[in-house]
Amino acid sequence: AESSRQLMGDWPYLAANVLQSKRLFYAMDALLAKGPCTAFGPPVQSLDQLHSSAFLIHDIFIDFVVRLAGTHGGKFRASGEGARGGAVEFVTWDGSEQTRGTVALAGVKSVSSCVRKLNFSYQGDVSRLLDVCRETLYFDTVKDMEACLAGIADDDSLEIVRVKSTLDYSSEPTGWFGLGSEICGGMRFVSVSVRLAGSKAAHNMFVDVHVCELLLVLVDIG
Repeated sequence: AESSRQLMGDWPYLAANVLQSKRLFYAMDALLAKGPCTAFGPPVQSLDQLHSSAFLIHDIFIDFVVRLAGTHGGKFRASGEGARGGAVEFVTWDGSEQTRGTVALAGVKSVSSCVRKLNFSYQGDVSRLLDVCRETLYFDTVKDMEACLAGIADDDSLEIVRVKSTLDYSSEPTGWFGLGSEICGGMRFVSVSVRLAGSKAAHNMFVDVHVCELLLVLVDIG
């Protein structure tokens, strides 16, 4: 297994700006040299820790989402720069930094939004917050959406944690998750929660157990 000294291109920012500790850096370096760990520790209970992990994995997750979009016809919501006349538009994006301003990415959920959701929905249990790192893809047809779901299932770099759908709302008489119609606001989507468990980049940053959320939405609904 590669050690962090062999991955210095990935590590200076983490070491200097996140860890801020030589002792912790070398301890993590020793763990990385042992290879991936298949055992999970206790559930995360610190919002600071969860939010930091989301920040670290965000760009890796976006690369994965862009790859899915390119393969299965997924689109992104256009930003103010990408939309014409103020109308909502959905556009393809190749992930390039030069055109990043043309799409409205979800980004990492703000701390204040995390706190509101924790208090309102999860009784303060940080481990249940699975959408701190999240993104949405839009599809022209149900067939394209189904192909994307199949692609996620077949991707060896991913571990699917949970799949939820509000497309068949009639099957949830009390609302999505039993929380009532005011929670989902009538939205129709498929939510796929994944870990990038097979991603070398995520492993090297020690965030391969972080759960990210991808929403799949039809253009006609979005």
